[in-house]
Amino acid sequence: MTYILKREELGNGLLVSVLEALAKAYDEIGAEVYVVGAAARDLSLKLLKAGNAPRRTMDLDVAVLLEKWDEYERLTGILIKDGFVKAPEKQRFYYCGLENVRYEVDIVPFGDIAQEEMVAWPPEGNPVMSVRCFADVMKNADEVVVEGRFAFRMASLSGQWLIKLDAWCDRHLMTRKDAADMQFILENAYIALALSGDSIPETISLDASTFDQTVAGAEWIASDLLNMLSEDHKMYYADMLDSEVMRQEDSPLVNDLLDNAVIGTYDSIRRALERMSQILRQ
Repeated sequence: MTYILKREELGNGLLVSVLEALAKAYDEIGAEVYVVGAAARDLSLKLLKAGNAPRRTMDLDVAVLLEKWDEYERLTGILIKDGFVKAPEKQRFYYCGLENVRYEVDIVPFGDIAQEEMVAWPPEGNPVMSVRCFADVMKNADEVVVEGRFAFRMASLSGQWLIKLDAWCDRHLMTRKDAADMQFILENAYIALALSGDSIPETISLDASTFDQTVAGAEWIASDLLNMLSEDHKMYYADMLDSEVMRQEDSPLVNDLLDNAVIGTYDSIRRALERMSQILRQ
């Protein structure tokens, strides 16, 4: 889907400046800006007229399709020339706006640059991040055009949930923000996607006596992923979800999601993950 927006519709003047600067730099290496993370979540909800997320963000996560680390180094040089400041963290940059307000930007490469679906920054091979689902998700990314001046791609709401799942696997012992984002999307996906006008998947039961909003959101996400993922990735994520469901009260994923639930319960979260696995195996 393509969205055409005015600058003010993005709601954050500094974010607009960052995205425009990134689009210009990416264009110099023949790449597209892929927005992921919390900024993509916030914009998706805004475009779907589905409300605001509880955890606001003043940073930006973007991805770039690359073949070699030389291309990442070239992009780094272009960004520095265009006013970005390199942070000590290898994936991190800062964009300096008016009054020296800094906007944090993390840039994660994916594609042939990855080895065994992981990226490891040279020369030490640290940090290491999973980009397992990135290629599948980005092939189905939405396009956002801002006043005809610049454009970027944005992971769909369902794709964002999967990216967050990979991030949770990487760092759930250090932070629970990925679980918070996943649970928020689970609880709000059904209403948000229904408002988009998309047809409700047949995998969702609308029987009022058994309907659960969290489960329905999970079923819709899994139905989208079924058409998005490779066969190998469908089985990989189905197996992962099954392993968490089987652990019952000892599941780190279920417990982290439950800790961040607003309307979800233990039973609904466990059922949601179970249904996602079942749908991915269809």
